[in-house]
Amino acid sequence: MVLIETRGLALPAALVLWSNRLLEAERDRWLLWLPVAFAGGIGLYFLLPQEPAWWVGGAVTALGAGALIPLRGSLPAAYLLGLLLLVGAGLAAAQLRTYAVA
Repeated sequence: MVLIETRGLALPAALVLWSNRLLEAERDRWLLWLPVAFAGGIGLYFLLPQEPAWWVGGAVTALGAGALIPLRGSLPAAYLLGLLLLVGAGLAAAQLRTYAVA
């Protein structure tokens, strides 16, 4: 199923190639994006219109960690899932702090 053709490549293939080039260009700064992803999870918590269920932060973190294991051979997928893991950890940290203060 090809949704959009980009220079003869299906859109998903073009996105993979683009993300590979982007990740390779940022290789020296990968570590600097980790706290940004964690803070993004905290920011996501404060953007939610209502308090999420107590298990949401842990579930997003577990989803990122669980999906990371079979995709560890694919660098872009592993990197993006690692970012998802950190967003989930930031969300869980904000939830934990809210419950601790309450």
